[in-house]
Amino acid sequence: MPNIHYVMMIVFSVIWLGAFLCVVSLNEIKADPLIPQNRDLVWDKKVSYACLFMIFGYLWITAWIEYTSRFIVIMGASTYYFNNTRENMDEEAPADIAYGFETAYGCHMGSIAFGAFMIALVRFIKYVFYYLAKKLEK
Repeated sequence: MPNIHYVMMIVFSVIWLGAFLCVVSLNEIKADPLIPQNRDLVWDKKVSYACLFMIFGYLWITAWIEYTSRFIVIMGASTYYFNNTRENMDEEAPADIAYGFETAYGCHMGSIAFGAFMIALVRFIKYVFYYLAKKLEK
């Protein structure tokens, strides 16, 4: 199960990177009048906000993929534990990963998305403070 989410994470990251580069390309490129080879991006305020929104979206969706995978693994472990009780010690019951998949995507998608939102918000604030600390060091 984690392999599927690993592939989902790679596919999403590649698509997101392409979209992010398209948004960054909306900025104006200004050449130095003395040395035309030196070019700088002139950041527009709207493009900056769009980039911050995209970074937050990336953190949110990757957290959702990561914690959905964890939820399914936890459901598999708990079904394995509770299916192997003292009453039926004759043979070992398997973990029910399909039940975890069904529960994660059918019943708890909103709960996992809300938790991923909270985690993404905390991570985003952490990265903002890292950025501000680097700016203050200079």
